[in-house]
Amino acid sequence: MLVQRDIQTECKALILEGRPDGYIKQKILEVKKSASAADSLIKKTKKELINSISLKIKSMLEEGKDLMTIKSALIEFPTDLYHDGVSRFLDKQSLQIKAQIYRYVQEKDDNENIIKRYSSDLFPENEIKKWIQNSFDIEIQRINAIKKKNFLFGFFGIIGSILLFLPGLFILQTGTKVRKSSYLFLLSIFLFASSLYKLFMGLTKKIPKRPEFEISENNKCKLYRL
Repeated sequence: MLVQRDIQTECKALILEGRPDGYIKQKILEVKKSASAADSLIKKTKKELINSISLKIKSMLEEGKDLMTIKSALIEFPTDLYHDGVSRFLDKQSLQIKAQIYRYVQEKDDNENIIKRYSSDLFPENEIKKWIQNSFDIEIQRINAIKKKNFLFGFFGIIGSILLFLPGLFILQTGTKVRKSSYLFLLSIFLFASSLYKLFMGLTKKIPKRPEFEISENNKCKLYRL
């Protein structure tokens, strides 16, 4: 039977043995009678192990170790837990690459150049292709939002310029306050011109076409176990 001071150590040991959560939970319940406390301990311990795997991978890569050596060094971890650690590491490392890919998509760089520039044993072509597609999705959404904003500004701006023009015309016809009518004319002309430009931009700005790639499901990061 587990004792209180050893429960966290035993929980970690059982996880490393690859025991199912249900089995570990039953062992913990021998000491902690709360099922929620048992679930919380399992979740917390797994999170710590996953973070540990991620940090170990980063450290060994910085030391110049190859991927096969890293996989061998982390053989003690069950496959599911190890893969979660690899995913955590890759998620952190990929943030900068994703940002750079998005910048290149905005600059209309050639997709094949982007794939060649960033694909590696850590980030295979499949992942780079997906990130390019995601970058296009973000860029398309951004441009659509700009087009909509420009169109609405232009449309309502033209209506506003007409509403300014008509009072100016009326004042001019009455022969009073000529200076005021001139201001209204100038303001309406300026608003009409800027609104027409915005409307033109909203209607004509091109939306990039999302590329389609052939993606192989077998093309994965070589840190993962087969």
